[in-house]
Amino acid sequence: MAAAQAASLQEAEVAAIAAAQEESQQLQQERLQHQERNEREKAVAEFLKANGFCSVNKPKLFNMGLSRTYPLHKAVEKGDDRLVAMLLLEGADPAQKNKPYGSSGKTAMEVALKLNRAGSHSKVLANLRGATSNATLLTTAAQAPKRLFCTQCGAGMDTGARFCEKCGAPIVNG
Repeated sequence: MAAAQAASLQEAEVAAIAAAQEESQQLQQERLQHQERNEREKAVAEFLKANGFCSVNKPKLFNMGLSRTYPLHKAVEKGDDRLVAMLLLEGADPAQKNKPYGSSGKTAMEVALKLNRAGSHSKVLANLRGATSNATLLTTAAQAPKRLFCTQCGAGMDTGARFCEKCGAPIVNG
């Protein structure tokens, strides 16, 4: 009887250790995901600020409003596959069309295809193809809360914000 109780206690102890290890691994994975998300948000905010955009789906207008481009198109033009992936994860719409003055608009995929010379944009194209064919990525991006970024300091904000919490600059939604 005592041997059975000892075996039962040992089994319970082994199970508790295994559960603690699994919980520790899960917490570590959550920390890594949180860190990756923060790094992605920071990189996207810096890109948006450096290029004069206020959010991943708001166009930048130029030529007196006759032309527009989107952050995703700008990242594609630069051939930055890492940033293209980040923008897509932050909710950038791959179906949006830019509008260069005097021509019809193109999607980010069409821009990448046009610029691809000897595989120069192959990774960008792979990310865009993945976004347009991967329903999970699109669903995740669509469910992600849409965020604005301050054009003054790059701080991320919720879409309803009227002023930047970090620097106090007014937020222009338009």
